[in-house]
Amino acid sequence: MRPVTFDTLFAGRGPGANGAERVAFSASTRISRKDFGMTYNPIAEAGGIIAGDEVRINLELECTKFARVTQTEAEWAAIEAVKRAEIELDAANVTQDAAELTRLLAADLVYYGGDGASQTRSEWISSLKVRSSDNGRLAAERVTQRAKEQNRPTLLLMTGLRVGHELEYEIEYHGPIILTNKVYTIQDAVPGQPLQPGPERCLRYARAWRLEDGQWRLFSHRYIHAID
Repeated sequence: MRPVTFDTLFAGRGPGANGAERVAFSASTRISRKDFGMTYNPIAEAGGIIAGDEVRINLELECTKFARVTQTEAEWAAIEAVKRAEIELDAANVTQDAAELTRLLAADLVYYGGDGASQTRSEWISSLKVRSSDNGRLAAERVTQRAKEQNRPTLLLMTGLRVGHELEYEIEYHGPIILTNKVYTIQDAVPGQPLQPGPERCLRYARAWRLEDGQWRLFSHRYIHAID
């Protein structure tokens, strides 16, 4: 690669057809073909060369100015707060911490499972309490095993990756509302049986968080199972 210097002229500035600011430049230079290793030049039948060594390059440029999109400190802080809340929520879900779930879930929460059935906040929390001790033990063993495989902290794996691999994680900021969307993999454990390597399912969830009295609370949660 060889750098080339252009003689550049600023040609003007003004609004374009859509109102966006535009600037124009003219640029020109001359290069030698030999400087770029282009030495082949057969002789024509009449005795002259096919192409000269010098090449002239002329550019006419028009550039449109786009507004730079920046994230304010308030937006950044809100997004980081929701990320922490998601980790805390998933940890409370695994440990079945009813008090922590009550803190993080809005009173009007609607929770949709993979089968399309809906639950209220109290119904969701109550359903966690009926998990068997075998289910909890197997889940904890799987988390520890995967944490060692990926050399990751156990809590991060348990909450952020849901005992699997995170494939996508998107966050949309809408002022007092923040939407999150995650795609990840999970492997089912069979109660009462040792953990065995097996196929993982690809799952997606969509969540909606709302700022209430300085606390981000989940008010909508939807699972979508078996994504190809």
